[in-house]
Amino acid sequence: VANRDDNSVSVFDLQRRQPVKTIPVGKAPFGVTVSKDNRHVFTANVQSGDISIIDARALELLGHVGVGEFPYAIVHDANSDNLFVTNQQESTVSVVHFPSRTVIKTIPVGDYPEGIAIIEKSSRVYVANWFSNTLSIIDSQSLTEISTVDVGEGARAFGKFILH
Repeated sequence: VANRDDNSVSVFDLQRRQPVKTIPVGKAPFGVTVSKDNRHVFTANVQSGDISIIDARALELLGHVGVGEFPYAIVHDANSDNLFVTNQQESTVSVVHFPSRTVIKTIPVGDYPEGIAIIEKSSRVYVANWFSNTLSIIDSQSLTEISTVDVGEGARAFGKFILH
């Protein structure tokens, strides 16, 4: 669970319904994502402009990677081992190569991107752009926006919002 005002995440034992550990992360964590292999947890830290990487087994912070302004949500592409991070106030998506923990590309998208989802079989990443009322479609291999779709007023999404 992201504890936005405490700059931490809490880990719980769901069977016992008890807290296990609280882990300090960046400032104002919001989006929390688990890697495809369940070995890492990533947080988008809105106010510090970075993401945190947590070892899910040891429950320890491994480090931070600076991205854009107001990172909001993250998806993990297991095929490339890249993370795609929406940067709300920059209208971009940062692509972080997870093994090297470096930003390898910044992709312009619509205004105020928030939700992000991936369909790995099709190599597509989908971004809901709140202020421009669009859905950006990014090719996860070429790392480019390949299409923009007009959607309804106030387009927002969080979590899995694309069926495949």
